[in-house]
Amino acid sequence: FKDDDSLGYIFRLQRLNGQRVIWHTGGMSGFTSTFDLLPDAGVALLTSANLSESLHSRITLRLRHRILKILCGVERSTSQVPATTMPDVVSWSRLKGYYGGWPGWLSNTRIIASGIDFKVSVKNGQLVLASLFGEHGKGTTLHPTSNPLVYEYPVDDGGDIGFVSRIGFIQGARGEIVGMAIGDHDTLRKNRFFNTFRCKMILLVASIVAIITFLVVFNAISAW
Repeated sequence: FKDDDSLGYIFRLQRLNGQRVIWHTGGMSGFTSTFDLLPDAGVALLTSANLSESLHSRITLRLRHRILKILCGVERSTSQVPATTMPDVVSWSRLKGYYGGWPGWLSNTRIIASGIDFKVSVKNGQLVLASLFGEHGKGTTLHPTSNPLVYEYPVDDGGDIGFVSRIGFIQGARGEIVGMAIGDHDTLRKNRFFNTFRCKMILLVASIVAIITFLVVFNAISAW
């Protein structure tokens, strides 16, 4: 608990209104859950639901946040990022681009559930993270920190209690950006557009359309 947001033995370590919160989530097809320990209050909290939902919008997190709001005496949302650091606009050109999972489906289940493909771009003078769907489906504004490779964004999950999560860009040996880490679990590599899922889907749809068009034209010529 040296910082307000840490990771210890695969459990999130955070402070909410001055109280320590040790927690993690769990889930699989047809089941989601959260587990919290509040050592200062001597309270343990477990929420679970037989629903298969997106990792970032499931009902268990919303219920958890409502209960924590009562337990920790939070009167309003804490998911606000203070604008105290000026953005390093010069470095944005290195950060922009497409990010995705590493080869292998099994190792990318969380990334697939979170949005599959991610894109970092500049919109209206702000750095924005967007995914195909999920938490960042509509685009999330990234707020700068004192570290030019680390950005923050508010996590709402229902609007009751949210935490500030972080994104860290991974730098290679020659100073190039080779990847990105979202929060405490999703690590992505930087991809060219032709290696992204969205590009592969475009090519797949285009191939199907081309085949159907060819068959229609071929049948028309044969009938004629």
